[in-house]
Amino acid sequence: MLSVSDVEPLLAAASASLREPFLALHLPGKLTWPTYSPVQLAARSCATVGDVLARLVRYGSLLHANLIFSLEVRGNKVVFTHRVRGKPGHGGRHLNEYSLAAPLTNLRRLTGVNLCPTSVWFMHASPGNHEELERFFGTTDVDFDRLENALVFEKTTLEIPTSTGDPRLLATADELAERQMKEQVLPSDFAQAVAVQIRRALTARSLTATAVAKSLHMSARTMRRRLDEEGTTFRAVVDRVRSDLARQYARNEALPLAEVAYRLGFSELATFSRAFKRWTGQTPGAFRAG
Repeated sequence: MLSVSDVEPLLAAASASLREPFLALHLPGKLTWPTYSPVQLAARSCATVGDVLARLVRYGSLLHANLIFSLEVRGNKVVFTHRVRGKPGHGGRHLNEYSLAAPLTNLRRLTGVNLCPTSVWFMHASPGNHEELERFFGTTDVDFDRLENALVFEKTTLEIPTSTGDPRLLATADELAERQMKEQVLPSDFAQAVAVQIRRALTARSLTATAVAKSLHMSARTMRRRLDEEGTTFRAVVDRVRSDLARQYARNEALPLAEVAYRLGFSELATFSRAFKRWTGQTPGAFRAG
């Protein structure tokens, strides 16, 4: 099986060769499979969109050991996320686009409904022109430089029925998938563990490498070495966590921007504003107004 790091250059080369810059969006709709994996079989056998997404979250690592999916209900919205194990905020553009286009394409196939998320976000930087992304996903709310890739739907989307639901087949597929899960040995996800502790340190106003490392029961030197082994740095993980939280806080109009800067560990609003513009291409005020 190709590694995650091999898939991005392969998709990029195919995109360039075919002169199709958004090949990754349309590829899931073109691919055909001679057989179903237990994950695909389970997804096809589910009765609702919510059941399909839950199976992808549960069995996603069987598609590739370094892929992680999650599903979270937030008020009247549901957020389906994808990221690469051990690399928070990483991932090439083509792989990220494929990773969201594939489940959405399959959901549209299984339901016969042109499902459109209310918003979409990606781990990579903006490619500039968003028109094809907006057309494919059916939303103008597309964001970049996030900690994970995500599709956001109305919560009621989970209840939409599929046309292929089969409870007996689903029981069989679940049994096969669970058997494979028990036999699977997953690689480390240390960078994500560091990201979690960084979020907590920001809340406690104690963001230092030493404090974060201590919360993981190791020295700062050991933490940095393990992050280096996963191809990232402490500073890079901090930047990604701050970038993601900054967007969340900036959307809350009840929260003054000075308070947002303080929560993220910036000593001055001007310093935060410069960082925010680097992350989003906009000032915090313009982002909030938009």
